[in-house]
Amino acid sequence: MTADFGDGVTKTLMQNQQWMQNTITINYPTVNENKLLKFNITYTDGSTLTTYAGIGIGSDASVNSLTARGTSGLMRHNSTIDDSNGAIGQLEYRIFYGDQNSNNVLKKPFIIVDGFDPGDIRRILEDDCATDPNCIKANKDWGTKTYESVSFLMKYNNQDKDLKA
Repeated sequence: MTADFGDGVTKTLMQNQQWMQNTITINYPTVNENKLLKFNITYTDGSTLTTYAGIGIGSDASVNSLTARGTSGLMRHNSTIDDSNGAIGQLEYRIFYGDQNSNNVLKKPFIIVDGFDPGDIRRILEDDCATDPNCIKANKDWGTKTYESVSFLMKYNNQDKDLKA
């Protein structure tokens, strides 16, 4: 498995079912731009798969407290892959930074990718659904049950601290 994290450098992540590196450093010298990530997988039978993702590199100047925990805005990436046999997907993501990380620097990223679920009505935060007419329509019965956003579901069985932060 190889990856180009949008910096033009192909990195080998896995070879012969073994991870090649424990950590990877990627430097993005410019903020406020989008990067296209490209992942290539070669299976043992010789077949290959290439998949793409996008990430927005930016900073939030409004977050400046030493005890603040930064959060990016909701970002979307629409697929541009021309495939007449498939469906064009849309990725939604939000970055949560740790305690006392008001400068919004990814220090030890922990990435969770929600699968491609056509018709999935969950949003990253409950507030994201409240501003999306399609999500509101799909969740008309909020009064009878608790809306479970992706963030709400991220519990890691740690009694001392919720590890989302």
